[in-house]
Amino acid sequence: MARLSTLSLASRLALLAGTLLGAGCVSVTQQPAAYTSAAGDFEMAKCAALPARTADGSKGTVTALSDSAILTVRHLVDPNQDSLVIAGKTYQIKCVSAGSGVKFTGDWSKFEISPPLEEPTVLKKDFDTPIPPGTIIWLCGDWGGSGEVKLVQALVVPRPIWLWWLPKTALTLYDPAGGAPFGGMSGGPAFMFDETGQPVQIGIYRGTWVWSYNGKRVSSVQAVIRPKKALD
Repeated sequence: MARLSTLSLASRLALLAGTLLGAGCVSVTQQPAAYTSAAGDFEMAKCAALPARTADGSKGTVTALSDSAILTVRHLVDPNQDSLVIAGKTYQIKCVSAGSGVKFTGDWSKFEISPPLEEPTVLKKDFDTPIPPGTIIWLCGDWGGSGEVKLVQALVVPRPIWLWWLPKTALTLYDPAGGAPFGGMSGGPAFMFDETGQPVQIGIYRGTWVWSYNGKRVSSVQAVIRPKKALD
């Protein structure tokens, strides 16, 4: 099947080298990735990303935890919302747990939904295994809010110094466009493949984190958050 990649790996690495030399990064011990991004069941992963629309018209993606529970980003679906359109159908939702806010790793929310989803694709979850810099992962979600689910490759990069305080499990990704290049994909699964070729969700795509100084963008990364509490 056709796969979407915003930049070739060679281009990403070349740009990454310049970024790290200029901005600095947190030293990370290199370890082999537990999973692979080379080949696997891409169609299964795409089925796990469900386009979502809020009452105010915001567009993004949710991930099924079961037929009666979903996970997404808080900046898309606020914990106080009580309804959500998922894949064209309206569901009643109730927040059962959420992060601390719309910034950084607190930007997540988990909901019970009714009626139940019909035969949802629920991916195996691993929000704990380290994914080292240099690893290629996949993002999946509602591309540009179009209602069409697409795949995008992303490169895990060393954490910038200005994000030193983030939990070790959070992933920072090379930012190819200097901010929000993957609109509509927020809340969708980030995944790799296990040894059998089955997709394993390693987190949810959050969007862009930006460091600005005197009103000017200094540095930015794309981000994947891995809220283990949402899996309780």
